[in-house]
Order: sequence, then C-alpha cells, then structure tokens
Amino acid sequence: MSPQVPRDASVRLGALIEQRSVGRFHYLLLAMTGSVMFLDGLDTQAMSYAARSSPGNGT
Repeated sequence: MSPQVPRDASVRLGALIEQRSVGRFHYLLLAMTGSVMFLDGLDTQAMSYAARSSPGNGT
C-alpha cells in the first residue's frame, strides 16, 4: 500500500530546482541541441549556395 500524502502538501518548485545539480544528462542534452542547431544552419546555408549557383536562375 502506498503512503498517504496530506491534501495540503505543496512543493516549492524553485527550491527543488535550486537543490539539484547539473548532471551529465543535461550537458549531453545541451550538446545535442547545439549540434542540431548547427546542422540546421549549415543545411540552410548549403541550400542558399546551391540555389545561387544553379544554372537557369536568371543571373
């Protein structure tokens, strides 16, 4: 049987977040997000370069 939680129990979210430390998972998530942003920008730049140099675009 699970323990009973009082109805007036509250969680102070700010204090809970401040108590936790930044772990390996957070750094991995940050690195992966940065990689995706870099590759997305690289993809956009490559498309603009290819469109500029394609034949028949009028320039």
